Amino acid sequence: MAQTEHLPIYKRTYDLCLYLEQVVRSFPRYQKYTLGTDLRDAARRVLKLVVRAGSRQNKVDVLLELRETLEELKVLLRLGQDAHAFQKFDHAEWSGGRMITQTYVGTRPGGAIAAAWAVMHHLGEAGYLEISRRILEMSRAYVDGINAIPGLRVVGQPHLSIVSYASTDPAVPIAAVADRLRSSGWLIGMTREPPAIVTMLSLLHEPVREEYLGDLRQAVEALRQGTTAPAAQAQASYS
Repeated sequence: MAQTEHLPIYKRTYDLCLYLEQVVRSFPRYQKYTLGTDLRDAARRVLKLVVRAGSRQNKVDVLLELRETLEELKVLLRLGQDAHAFQKFDHAEWSGGRMITQTYVGTRPGGAIAAAWAVMHHLGEAGYLEISRRILEMSRAYVDGINAIPGLRVVGQPHLSIVSYASTDPAVPIAAVADRLRSSGWLIGMTREPPAIVTMLSLLHEPVREEYLGDLRQAVEALRQGTTAPAAQAQASYS
């Protein structure tokens, strides 16, 4: 090992093995145990051959095998790139639900980031602070309104404008509340742990606060009275 550790090819191959061990974990299930396994095995074979070549006097046969294995690894890497195995991110163990995105930046592409930068420069510090004040006041009003509905409770103590609320009444499943709100035309997000409805508030929610809280109260009362069909039990997801 001491004869090879200082070699650039050893260091780079070792780093490649570590990288593939980490990145294959995020491969889609279909590719993780096929293409992902082949990639990890090929990279480890290259590393072993580098070590073997460093410890032998006659290196010709080992170097020929190393070249062939490198070509195989290159083909596998190209296949992974063309099949978008490295691009897709799929994570199911997050409290907000399963997160699947086909791009590195997920739901935040460069255009939206550039637009946000332009808006911030247009508003200036005073404009930004005024909008922040209005959003925080509105968020507190939403929190108070939700907590005033029997059978619901806001999760935690929101400091900003993301508000989650859950059910405290077995007769009012939160998934059924979500279904009822969807049928009234509201766009609903959910978290998986704890089971809750999550609302990311902006100034668009300011003029419809009373309407939203009214529909929410009606949904809870309808469930308690048994006039709403059981929930569809949709899985929480994030995008």
